[in-house]
Amino acid sequence: MSILAMSQELPRQGLWGIYTTQLADSAKQVLKLDGDAVEIKWLKAEGTASLAGLEIGDILYQINDFPITSPNDINFSGFLNTLRSGDAICYHVLRSNKKLKLCGKVEPKPLEKTANGSVIYDKVEFKNGHLSTIITKPKREGKLPAIYFLPGYNCASYDNLVSFHPYKKIIDSLTNLGYAVFRCEKSGMGDSFNTPNCFEIDFYTEQEGFEAGYEKLLTYDFIDTSKIYLFGHSLGGINAPLIAKKYHPKGVIVYGTTHLPWMEYLTNMLRFQNPFLGMSPLEIEKDAKTYQSLLYEHYVLKKSPEEMVLSNPEYLPLLERDFQYIGGDLIFQRHYSYMQQLNDIALSSSWANVNSHVLSIYGEADFEAINPDSHKEIVRIVNYYHPNKAAFLLLPETNHSFLKVGSMRDGIDAMTNGSIRNLMKTNFNYEIITEVDKWIKSLE
Repeated sequence: MSILAMSQELPRQGLWGIYTTQLADSAKQVLKLDGDAVEIKWLKAEGTASLAGLEIGDILYQINDFPITSPNDINFSGFLNTLRSGDAICYHVLRSNKKLKLCGKVEPKPLEKTANGSVIYDKVEFKNGHLSTIITKPKREGKLPAIYFLPGYNCASYDNLVSFHPYKKIIDSLTNLGYAVFRCEKSGMGDSFNTPNCFEIDFYTEQEGFEAGYEKLLTYDFIDTSKIYLFGHSLGGINAPLIAKKYHPKGVIVYGTTHLPWMEYLTNMLRFQNPFLGMSPLEIEKDAKTYQSLLYEHYVLKKSPEEMVLSNPEYLPLLERDFQYIGGDLIFQRHYSYMQQLNDIALSSSWANVNSHVLSIYGEADFEAINPDSHKEIVRIVNYYHPNKAAFLLLPETNHSFLKVGSMRDGIDAMTNGSIRNLMKTNFNYEIITEVDKWIKSLE
């Protein structure tokens, strides 16, 4: 492994090493707890929680002054991400009917490594703070072509991913082929410091962060700025044309995305996916009627989820089942304004203004992208305004996560029966790496 290049001064994020589940009401009664709490189910030996003295089976109800009432308080609140390596942390737990306060220091997350190069941690100014940037630099002399990787919509850090994560495989594989691969962490994620919470920002703010990342990429003296390529996965495929029409990279690669207005995409997605999930035709048709008004109120009238539920209680079960709604302001684990702004973006117009080369890739088993129509339409739009600039590629038997799963039905079954994690370890489709490399070399 190479020695890491560390140029940033951002304090390191914590290695939490903890997994919890909601404490059942029956357990709360036995333990005589007044409020909600979580039960610790797993601990990483070298993680902050374990080193502070927590044990599996502990009932956790507070971290520092922050109450923990559900696993979402850890996963979605952003609270833990305000703490950094070396900060004091105290866990308040119930163990054997005794309240304990277990304190320690935040343990830093390990730095990322790559086998055939170096990893450079850096930063870019954003909203009175700094976003963390990461670039893997291959062992090659001279100016390097660069790929700016744009992830999906999730609020998460993409630093030091587990070895079998598809993004890790993409980053390492492209680095091994001689490309510098650049990432810009989302606001409030990873080592990003004093920036807005990812779960609270809108789409335009996130887009602004990715654009700040692009400008940072242009500053490295080892990058050939005439050979920069965007690689947008899923919702990153919506960020990509918006960046491309402003900065004009040499190429744009998108996988598992859409060109449709967000409300239209959701309508198609729900009609397509719910039959696969076992719903009857009459259930689907009944829900489709409700969706007409739900989506209109949310995306056209700009109502919040809480306003919609107050106006029509029938919306609540659909929001919970199909939109990952858990109360408050989050839809699909993002602030509802994020998705509303997605619906306002004229994606076809954005693609029409992209004069870069475009490779639009669809995986045959991509349940989230539904079908190849959007990917083919992206190619048609680009080529209409910029002839011979765009190409379509179909990856057989490949799902949204770049895994070779067989048919779409096979992929759905793997997600529902839990075998998808094992497939992540064994079935990454390296054909996408081969095809991207081949396409880029064809442009030289």
